[in-house]
Amino acid sequence: MSEDGAVGQVEREALDRVRERLAALRRDQYRLLEDIADLQRLGVAQQTGDRFTERLLQDLGRLIRRDADRLVVESAVLLPQLSLSGGP
Repeated sequence: MSEDGAVGQVEREALDRVRERLAALRRDQYRLLEDIADLQRLGVAQQTGDRFTERLLQDLGRLIRRDADRLVVESAVLLPQLSLSGGP
């Protein structure tokens, strides 16, 4: 994006606000994925009777199944993984 001299002060402030909000949104999304990974690691869905974290997320966030599934898949990269040899 080219921010040449054609952009005035008001427009530059609007651009800065959007840039800051996008960065905050990314931080919040990452924190959410960390929290979902914690739910998975702790087995909270099984303890609450939901059986699956995806179902728990549907209830907690009033999400459609596709969105809940996507969040669980994305959060999985934050969980400890076992190698083929069985080590962490």
